[in-house]
Amino acid sequence: MGRRRTRRTRAARSHVGRGFGRTLIEAVMHALALQGHDTLTLAVTRRNHRARHLYQSLGFAEVPLPASNESEQQRTRSS
Repeated sequence: MGRRRTRRTRAARSHVGRGFGRTLIEAVMHALALQGHDTLTLAVTRRNHRARHLYQSLGFAEVPLPASNESEQQRTRSS
């Protein structure tokens, strides 16, 4: 049914590492699945190792962006 993309999702420093990001992404994935969407694309900078690890643990795969935007990498997960 198409692709959806989240933009600029961040946790306050006081909440980093407490599972809020995982809970948020899982809730978004669930809501989109209920609406019939089968793909979620996230963009993350190369140096955001914590987010990249989270997305990888949730089953997202890295998809390189065009050379003009090398500071970010996309992560995509299809059900």
